[in-house]
Amino acid sequence: MLAAVVSGGFTLLRGSVGLATATAVPTPPLPSHVAMPVLCRARPRHQRWPNGNMLRPSAGFISHLAVDTSSATRVLRACTPSPIAPHGRAEEDFNRSTPPHTTTNKESQQAKARREARFDEEGEYRVFRELLEGKKTRFVSRVMYDGTNYKGFQFQGNDLPTVQGVLEKALSTRFQTYVPVVAAGRTDTGVHSIGQAVHFDLPNANEDLSQLAYSMNQMMPEDVRVWNMSVAPPSSPSQVEKGWPWSSMLNARGKRYSYRLFVGSVLSPLDRLYRVHASQAAGSPINVDLLHQTIPKLVGKHDFAGFSNEVDKRATLKMEDGLGEFNTVRTVYSAEVINEGGGNIRLDFHLDGALYRMVRNMVGALLAVAAGRLEPEVIDEIFATRVRDSRLIHAAPAHGLTLDTVLYDGYG
Repeated sequence: MLAAVVSGGFTLLRGSVGLATATAVPTPPLPSHVAMPVLCRARPRHQRWPNGNMLRPSAGFISHLAVDTSSATRVLRACTPSPIAPHGRAEEDFNRSTPPHTTTNKESQQAKARREARFDEEGEYRVFRELLEGKKTRFVSRVMYDGTNYKGFQFQGNDLPTVQGVLEKALSTRFQTYVPVVAAGRTDTGVHSIGQAVHFDLPNANEDLSQLAYSMNQMMPEDVRVWNMSVAPPSSPSQVEKGWPWSSMLNARGKRYSYRLFVGSVLSPLDRLYRVHASQAAGSPINVDLLHQTIPKLVGKHDFAGFSNEVDKRATLKMEDGLGEFNTVRTVYSAEVINEGGGNIRLDFHLDGALYRMVRNMVGALLAVAAGRLEPEVIDEIFATRVRDSRLIHAAPAHGLTLDTVLYDGYG
């Protein structure tokens, strides 16, 4: 049984659902159809983070409350692990390297700031509450960067240069407090972007965004720039029902990638950082006609496990976190070969989302076919078996890949 008692602006939920015990949460005025997130202290037994530490009871799983404003009563629906991980990331893209509540003597000031920005003293998830109470406003921005000098987008510690680290440093310097940045997705070391999207939360809803973008661009290295900054769009209907804010990751409805190749004899040194010499990457000259014939095989809804790296590892992590099976099914809406002239060609992909190294492995398979090492039917075999022979098909070099844009409803 579960009893709800209204007291001092809080709804106290007493009782339990299975092993779950709900905690007191603030009750700001909300429409009757809106569900308010509440933090649940239940935890799957014996669950561990990959570094071996046990999950603490305050690790921030979320359950949802149905709000009945007429009686000021809330009913706990369920207390299950939320697909929203700390830092607003979906479970597949959640950085699990360190438990969010583990503090060690070696913890850096920035790591501590990153943790405290997500959780309050009681270990409850701070971000949702501050947005729902109107203490902060969510903003979204496009980011373009030359990935040559970066170890990917995602922050990996103060010793490694990352795009996220550059953005967070600029924002934190500007506002003199740590400001987390959440991207639509990661990009690998050396991968570029002209249309990455990020969101971040600020206390001032009337922030001069043109001035903020200008200031950030002055503070950051020349190989990272922000543009098209605005207030985040409204949440989707399903997010409104659950009480979730708009997210650059979860609201993305598609992505466009391009991979640039040179099929001539001598690649210009001016293109060496952004275009791959196809015959060198493939190990022999390639047949462009075979590229045209083979690339349509990638279009459609398929299980792309064979085109991804570390599938077993990620599936294990997800199961250990109590988040169910790791879904490797993706949809490629279009894939085509574009002749840019002068021996330059471009492979364009429009898809709903990409697994780890999925696009680079798809390009690697295409190059293996175009070089005559494999038959075009190898694509069908990889889909059927969910296995790719890494001795024959290598991920194409990172520097040829660009994330062109992330697609949203309500944000260009």
